[in-house]
Order: sequence, then structure tokens, then C-alpha cells
Amino acid sequence: MGLLEKLFGKKAKTEDNSSQTSDNEVSKINAGEQSAQPLDFSRLLTSQLVAFWLDSKDEAYRKEYLRRIEMCGVSREKAEKLLSFESDIVTKHPRPELLRRDFIALPLFNLAAPALEHPVAYYQTNFEYTLSYVVKLSDEAEWHFWNSHEKNLPDRVWREIFALSDRNKELFVPLGMHLVNDMKWTFDNVNNFSYNEQGMLDFYRWGKKTTAAAKNPWKE
Repeated sequence: MGLLEKLFGKKAKTEDNSSQTSDNEVSKINAGEQSAQPLDFSRLLTSQLVAFWLDSKDEAYRKEYLRRIEMCGVSREKAEKLLSFESDIVTKHPRPELLRRDFIALPLFNLAAPALEHPVAYYQTNFEYTLSYVVKLSDEAEWHFWNSHEKNLPDRVWREIFALSDRNKELFVPLGMHLVNDMKWTFDNVNNFSYNEQGMLDFYRWGKKTTAAAKNPWKE
């Protein structure tokens, strides 16, 4: 198995008859989160911590972000560099949904039109989505690849799903390589990040509580 194949290898597929989270379910999650403690990080994807930190100026979000990045085997200096990189993305390309505490369960595809404003190739060199957002897009595209591929989807929607899914990871791979080449991460660092974020999505998005990644994401 080659290095890139090992790093960006496809997740094991299991039969999954679960459907997308309904609007009603998302509303229930959102209502529960709104009543929770404001510094409950349990359902926040890592890049959301950047958005909440920039919005609230609360250093607790920044500290949790750096803790997670360092858990990947990244030095504090490199973690700070990623924080600056992602802060710049969030500032220049604001996505208000990152400040929703139910974002992890929020569907990003409507299947009537592409999820992205520009073609996928545009974002391979213009990094306008944070790392967590790209992982979530890839994860949901993978779900649609296996569960929506026989529906009468517009060709451009299907092409985007195919490009973003685990089969191709056409957003995740360029961003991962940017971390390796320009921020001096290792392939294991990127893989560790993806593993923990995928665990969050497995547990809170899809209810797959028995997968290895879902058992204890982002815990020491």
C-alpha cells in the first residue's frame, strides 16, 4: 500500500440503512445544544472552535483547538500556524453555519444543485474551506455515493458527489498535501486529524457508536 493510499485510504464500508438527519431531528439537537453550557466542546468539530473563538474572543476555544491539533503529533508552533491559516479562512470566507452547535448533524447537500459555489477544481488551489469542513463534505458525499447514486440526480450534482467522496477526496487530498508540503506536517499527523474528526461524525452524525474512531474522538 502506497503512502498516499495509506493516508487517504477509503473507510471500510458497512451496510447502513440510516437516512439523512431530518430537519426535525436537527431542530431537536439544536434546541438541546442551545440550553447546554456554552463551552461544551463535545459536538464541535475542530474548525468550529476557530469560528467560536473569533466570534466570542473566549480563549477556551483556542486552547481546545490547540490541544486537539497537538494530539495529532503536531508541535505547538505548527498548531499555531494552522490556527492562523484557518482563522484567515474563516475571516475571509465566513460560513455562519460553523457557529451552529448542531453543525455536525447539519446536511450540506440538497441534491438539487451542487453544494459548492465553484467547481471542485477551484478549491484545490483556493483553500476557502477549513479542514473540518472538508472532512464533513467528504463524509457526507461518501454517504450520498452509496445511498443516493441510483436517484435521478443532476449530472453536475453527481460529479461533485463523486469528486468529494472517499473514492476521490478531491478537496481533502490537496488540503492534506498543503499541510504536508507547506506546514511540514507528516502524513500521520493528517491521518490522525482525519481519524478523530471522522470519529466525531460517526458518533454524532450517523450514530455509528461502535466504530473504532467513534469510541473516543479527541480524548487524551
